[in-house]
Amino acid sequence: MVNNDIIKIIEAGIFAPSGDNSQPWRFEVENNQIDIFNLPEKDNPVLNYRQRGSYIAHGCLIENILIASSNYGYAVKLKLFPKSGLFDHIASLNLEKTISQKDSLFEFIFSRCTNRKKYRSSKLEKDIYNELISIPSVMNLGNKYEIRLTDNDNSKKQIGKAAASIEQVILEDEHLHHLLFHDIIWTEKDELLKKSGLYVKTMEFSPPQRLAFRLASFWPLMKFFKVLGLPKLIVSEDSKLYSTGAVLGIILMDGHSDENFINAGRIFQRVWLTATKNRLSLQPVTALLFAAQRILTEGSGTFCQKHEIIIDKNYNEFRKLFSVDSENIAIHFRIGYADQPSSHSSKRPPNVLYK
Repeated sequence: MVNNDIIKIIEAGIFAPSGDNSQPWRFEVENNQIDIFNLPEKDNPVLNYRQRGSYIAHGCLIENILIASSNYGYAVKLKLFPKSGLFDHIASLNLEKTISQKDSLFEFIFSRCTNRKKYRSSKLEKDIYNELISIPSVMNLGNKYEIRLTDNDNSKKQIGKAAASIEQVILEDEHLHHLLFHDIIWTEKDELLKKSGLYVKTMEFSPPQRLAFRLASFWPLMKFFKVLGLPKLIVSEDSKLYSTGAVLGIILMDGHSDENFINAGRIFQRVWLTATKNRLSLQPVTALLFAAQRILTEGSGTFCQKHEIIIDKNYNEFRKLFSVDSENIAIHFRIGYADQPSSHSSKRPPNVLYK
């Protein structure tokens, strides 16, 4: 007989963020054990370097499951990559009924969402700021992880510019252009049918911007727009957007193992839920980081020389602005006060095999 609590726990778990709402997971359940598996084909094969974006998403998923488990009265023993060499088997979670304190973030799992609107410049209250930066230590993940935030207006302006630079690369590179627009969902009908992909309404375009974006989805037109300088114009506008908010932040980690990225995802989910609890909006801005990881690890070859220079220059500027030394940056985000987003992305029902 299937444990109804476990069904509810998994259903809460899947309200986790993932690249372009790719939801790269499936589950197997036997008795009170949940096994989580990665679906590597689900996310962008260029920017999801070594599945690190998906591992961050799985970390968010796992944290949701841990939070939901406490809500239904279970203690959880978590083991990452339980079978040596099987990197698609992300985690095993053994649930044991107990009397445990409920996690106060549970109710915010279902209201958390990406908000790509312009944020107001209001500063964070000191207690919220401190609550956010203390999350890694509260989670008892050791001293390998750190949340670093900045509210300096000049730094935010320069960080926004660096983070937006990757969009020129994505729009000018035919392969990346194809991958971007392949995952765009253009209508509400398709969004409700597919429950996956990047729904265009969540991108908060004005009507002229949405028309331009639709035209840019055709590569022959995009090549023409490239000559006219459209990618650079988009970078200029988005750099202004990405610099808005109370704070810009990163999650740092002392290492770059697969486990590091999953734990960074767990931290990130608690950051996002904590922001939601405090009526704050959040947007992850990650493409530059993952493009840079590919170049740093594999060297040249994926991108043309012009684009490698753009990525390298802006990634180094990004590290400098956040005063990063030898640590690795897992994820970048902005947090602030904003109007409610125009739309949300739907979630597919969980893919679960009950044994």
